[in-house]
Amino acid sequence: MVMRKILLSIMLFVSILLQAQKPEVSVYPQPIKDVIYISLKNPDQSKIHITIQDVLGNIIAKQTYKSDELISISVADLNLSNGFYLLKLEQNDFHFVSKIIVKN
Repeated sequence: MVMRKILLSIMLFVSILLQAQKPEVSVYPQPIKDVIYISLKNPDQSKIHITIQDVLGNIIAKQTYKSDELISISVADLNLSNGFYLLKLEQNDFHFVSKIIVKN
């Protein structure tokens, strides 16, 4: 019984630590006209890998960024036409996916 309580306490502590380490991500504006902004509150300073895919899964862009609090990506530079896309962000064990809408 005591071991079970200790184990549950350890599991809760580890869960809280893991949640505290996850970055908070915001992608805006929606819909996107000129620039995609990715706001990242992140304690981890490792590089961020961002992939943009069309709805068929074709990779439109794949770039690596420094772990800044705000990343901006020009829609014109990527030659994105109007439509839906997936923005994928990866950093170590953290993965984030967001649907983005482009309306030029």
